[in-house]
Amino acid sequence: MRNIRRFSQVFLRDPVYIARIIACLDIKGAAVLEIGPGEGALTEHLARISRRLYCLEIDQRLCRGLEKRFAAAGNVRVIRGDVLRFSCASLPEKELLVFSNIPYQISKPLLLRLCGWNSQVRTAWLTVQKEFGQKLTAVPGSKAYGFLSCYVQYFAASRRLFAIPAGAFAPAPKVDSWFMRLDLRPGIDPIEAGRFVALIKKAFAQPRKKVATALGLGAGSLDVLAKAGIALNARPAEVGSRQYAALCRIL
Repeated sequence: MRNIRRFSQVFLRDPVYIARIIACLDIKGAAVLEIGPGEGALTEHLARISRRLYCLEIDQRLCRGLEKRFAAAGNVRVIRGDVLRFSCASLPEKELLVFSNIPYQISKPLLLRLCGWNSQVRTAWLTVQKEFGQKLTAVPGSKAYGFLSCYVQYFAASRRLFAIPAGAFAPAPKVDSWFMRLDLRPGIDPIEAGRFVALIKKAFAQPRKKVATALGLGAGSLDVLAKAGIALNARPAEVGSRQYAALCRIL
C-alpha cells in the first residue's frame, strides 16, 4: 500500500528488527494502545501477547485493512482517529501500555501529550528519529539538552534500547531511528505539573540568559537558587528537571 505523505508514513519491514522490538516488550496480559499500527506488521505480535489491544490509526485505508486482518481476533479494536486529539480517558482501561512508531513530524506534540497521560499510562515503547531520541535522554549542559529534554524527564525516565537503520523501513526515511522505553511517573499533581511547565517555558524562552534573569527572580535570587541546587550563573539548559521542580516548589 502506498503511503500518504501528509501522514509521514514509514513502515518497519525488516523481520530482524521486528523480532528485536518484540523481545523488548513486557506486555503479556496487559492492555496496550498501539499508536499508528500502519499495515499491522507489529500488531499481529502485539495481539498475541496482550490481553487487549487498541489500534489507533488516522489513515482510513489502513483502518479498513486492519479491521479485515484482525476481524477474528477477539482482543483487537481498531480506532480511527488523530492521536493529537485522542484521549486515553475514552478507553475503559485504568492502566495502559503504549507502543508506537512515531511519525517524525508529530514527534514533539505526541510526546508532550503522552506525558500528560501519566496517570493512566505506565510504560511506552517508542520508535523515534535518532536526533529526537538523543534529546529525550540528553543531560543538562549537553548540546542536545533543551526544553523537550527537561519536560519529558520530569514526567518519565527514558532510555534508548537500540538503533534501527533507515533501511529497515519502507519507504526508507533519510535518518536512522532509536527504539526507546519511557517509564512514566505516576502520582504527579496536575497543578504542580502545570506550574513546572510554565516555569520551564519561561526559562527556555530566553536560553542565553541566566536562569535568574530569564525568570525575573530579582533580589534574593542567590538564596532561592541555592535552595534549589542551581548555580547563580547557570543558563536554562544547564539545569535539570529535578532542580526546576525544586525551584518551582520554592517559588
